[in-house]
Amino acid sequence: MSKDRFFSFFTTSFFTFLLSYLLIKFFLVFFFYGSASPSIVFQFTPFHLLKLRDPPLLILSIIVIGINTYLHFHDTRMNLIYSLLPTGLMVAGLGAAAATLPFSSENLLYYLLLSLLLMIMLMDHNRILRMPAKKELSPRRQIEHALYQRGTMLSKMAVEAFDKLESKNPEYENLFPAKALAYALLGDYEQAMKYWEEAQKAQGKKSGGEKGEKKGKD
Repeated sequence: MSKDRFFSFFTTSFFTFLLSYLLIKFFLVFFFYGSASPSIVFQFTPFHLLKLRDPPLLILSIIVIGINTYLHFHDTRMNLIYSLLPTGLMVAGLGAAAATLPFSSENLLYYLLLSLLLMIMLMDHNRILRMPAKKELSPRRQIEHALYQRGTMLSKMAVEAFDKLESKNPEYENLFPAKALAYALLGDYEQAMKYWEEAQKAQGKKSGGEKGEKKGKD
């Protein structure tokens, strides 16, 4: 297993475990009147400093950790950049809570989780720096790009077919407008203009021939 895959597996597993624990705790506390301890479940965001009640604090913790779990599960470069915000909120919440508590073995869980979150932030930052800055296309742009590629491929096939027909019959002047359009779709405007001019010349000769035939009949 590569280093990046290990980091991805570790961070996703960590946040999935936290999210599962908080969801179970939520149902036990508010539906089955279970114990609200440990109080750390309400302190994963800095909003506990506002002295809010336990239900909104636990819901906010679940939302923040849920977003973080999703961003680390789909760990693209942009998602890892966005994940620094919820992870930072968790660090701020636990850090503020740990700063007001005495240093003892009873509060060891605060220091352990705080250390893990800081390590995850460093790992995410390291992965962001090593990932290529690739521009992610929107769904509409992806569809437009796919259609453009299909059009380019069909234009190339049309040009090849026209070339074969022209090689068999060089006087096949009806191909000129179609070849001009095919080259224009490919972006080869010089060839497109060449065949467009040839098409206009052929059209002029044809018109002149038809006028000569009408005069001869008259």
